[in-house]
Amino acid sequence: ITASRAISLFNENNRLSRKIVAEYREDGTLRRELVTTYDAGEQALAKTETLCGANGARETELVFQGDLEKPVYERRYSHKFDKKGNWIEERKIRLTLYGNKRFEDPKIAPQIIKREITYY
Repeated sequence: ITASRAISLFNENNRLSRKIVAEYREDGTLRRELVTTYDAGEQALAKTETLCGANGARETELVFQGDLEKPVYERRYSHKFDKKGNWIEERKIRLTLYGNKRFEDPKIAPQIIKREITYY
């Protein structure tokens, strides 16, 4: 980690509603992002930790409920890149966690995002 940034967002009653902490590598790519959402009493409702690969693209997302220590589920990402290194397809699958094992959730279809980039 060479740099980090924290952003706190407050609602209309000046109560903390969301906090984002981002950590960056020496080359400026995102390494890790932690997003916590809060209820009206500023108690943690949920937390999402996103881990990124060397190019800054998302690889793993851990989703927590409340202030639980262990995630309730995980999302895994895979990407296809163009010749310039930009992702043009992102595939996301949800994994159910049971003990120390991870299983692809058969009830939730993978999400696929495709994007076209035009270079001039």
